[in-house]
Amino acid sequence: MQERLFTDIFPLVEAASQALSSHLDKPFALFGHSMGATIAFEVARKLRKEQGIQPVHLFVSGCCCPQEVGDHYREDLKEEKEIKDTLRRYAGTPPEVLEHPELMGVFEPIIRADFAVCRSYFYSPEPPLDCPVSVFGGLEDPDVSRECLQGWGDHTTRSFRVRMVPGGHFFLNNAESLVVESVARDLHQARV
Repeated sequence: MQERLFTDIFPLVEAASQALSSHLDKPFALFGHSMGATIAFEVARKLRKEQGIQPVHLFVSGCCCPQEVGDHYREDLKEEKEIKDTLRRYAGTPPEVLEHPELMGVFEPIIRADFAVCRSYFYSPEPPLDCPVSVFGGLEDPDVSRECLQGWGDHTTRSFRVRMVPGGHFFLNNAESLVVESVARDLHQARV
């Protein structure tokens, strides 16, 4: 709660890459959901560019491919009602939190910063990663379709797979075991 809030994705990617760098002496994978997917992707590219290392596998979920994701975050949510309506659409925030003024007072600056991070993203083409990419999407996600997930395949020279699971944008809340089992299987295959 006391940490500086990022409002731009690239300083966040830099900070994440630096925080991870001392832990990457063994094979590693990255997993990111929603805006975390874009962050994981950019961290993987930054590590490749600056340290010559890549994950053994990149897992992304609930996020359109990098070349399309920016189109989903162009709205600037200025009013509290707009923020609440967006969070209701994503169905990941308990209604009790949305209707609690003190809690919203604590979380609203964080949520605004997260949306600013998303709006700051712009895709720059680079060669594809040399690791498999697995993508997860929610069958009922109103904003992230299977079609926009397919574009992640352009970012790997290795195997690529899209899995659609029951649920909306925050399908991880209800399909956690299915996702974890799939990740474990993919990581096991990466060892072979």
